[in-house]
Formats: sequence, structure tokens, C-alpha cells
Amino acid sequence: MVNYTVVAILQKDEKAVLSAIDGLFCKVGKSTRLVVVADLDHVRSICLSSSRSLPFSALSYDNASLLSEMRKGEQLIMLDAGEKVMEKAVSVMDNLPPRVLYTFGDDTGYRDYLVSVAKPNILNRLIFTPDWVKIFPYPKKLEVTRENVIDLMITISSIAQSENFDQSLPFALVVEEGRGIRGDELVRIARHLGFELELVDRSRVFDKPYKAILSFDDLGFADAMSIYYGLPFTCINERNNFLKGLKVAGYLLSHSVSS
Repeated sequence: MVNYTVVAILQKDEKAVLSAIDGLFCKVGKSTRLVVVADLDHVRSICLSSSRSLPFSALSYDNASLLSEMRKGEQLIMLDAGEKVMEKAVSVMDNLPPRVLYTFGDDTGYRDYLVSVAKPNILNRLIFTPDWVKIFPYPKKLEVTRENVIDLMITISSIAQSENFDQSLPFALVVEEGRGIRGDELVRIARHLGFELELVDRSRVFDKPYKAILSFDDLGFADAMSIYYGLPFTCINERNNFLKGLKVAGYLLSHSVSS
């Protein structure tokens, strides 16, 4: 089956909705197929008031009809969600083949919801640098304790078992002075759990490749591409550049990062 990116239109403002629809229509092509989750009545009303036709190649109202349209290879499918746009989008991610979710609109009010529905109930922030090095910053709100560090390493290591991570490479933990964590103990525990761990100084973390990196800061990549990885789906938000976010989603799908 052809890969699809799911786009949830959370915005209600007429101008924002029209902008999203125009952007989606421009992106659809041979290599890009989209499932747009939105309130169909609201979108239809906006299009009518603006003398526009609905640009979608197919309409669906539940997961079964959506799956049928996907099997046909429709390029731009609208899934009617009524008022429950985010819930419907997550249902698609949980039950159908797509594994990339892009939300158009301010997602601040939906972060807790994504955390609550992600399986297992964890949301890790993953940064891809311009060279696609995978960095997991240590959550700023999480207390730095031996137990928490180990728990994060286990979680990230389980994600990194995917074929998209080079299994011949070790996992890296960027060490920092004053954290009060015994590095040698963490190395032994990691080895016991079945993955190779190296302690790396911040200044030398890019001297050699690693399967994945857990760091206590973003290593200077604050402006890098941020991806919210909430199993079993990936939520991509390029807050200031909608089309760039879709391009990234397509890149990830074509490189099987999110499979």
C-alpha cells in the first residue's frame, strides 16, 4: 500500500483553513498522498463562502471507508471528524498503515492528549540534526537521577532497535560534570540490558557515529528539526512552516524512519 501522511487541521479561522487547503493541494503529487482529518461541515462552509470547490479526490467518514480509499491510491482524502479532529487523527494512526501525523494549527492544547494516547504512554522529543544524527534531549522537567537516566536509556534503546538505526553502532550518553551519576555503573547496566553504551564528552560527541544519543541539552541544535515521537506514531510540527513540515514527513516516510 502507498504511504500516506495524516494531516489534522485544528485551526477554525477561515483564512488559516483556506491556507492549509491551498498548501495541501499544492503538495499532492505522484510521491505525496495525504489523509486530511478535519470537520467536513466547517471546511465545506468556508469553501462555499469563498466560492471554492472542495479539492479532495475522495471523502470518507470512518476508518473502514478511509482504508478502502487508501487501497485505491487516492491522492488527497478527506476524513470527516466533526469536532473531534485530534481524536480521529490519532485513531487513524493507531489502526491504519500511516505512521506520520502532522498537525496544522497551534498544538499546545493537544500535547497532553498526545501523551495520554501514545503507546506505550511516553512522548520523547527527538531531534534530527542537519546530518540526520538522532539526538534525544533529556527532558528538562525530569529530575536527573540514576533511575530516570536508566529508564530513558531503556526506552530510547527499544526505539532504536528499528532497522533504521545502525545496530553495529553503540548508544551514546553525553556526560556532564556535577550530575552525580556514576558513568561506569551506567555502562555496566546498559551492557546487562543488551546494548552498548559509551560516555561521551559534549565537545566530542560528533567525532564518531552513534546509533542514538541521549544528551542533557540540545548540543547547539536548538533550531534543528524537532520531531515528537509518540509511539506508535510520529507527530511532526514545523510551527512556522507548514509546507516544510509536510516535506519532512515525506522524507521520513521515503527513508522508512517512522515505520
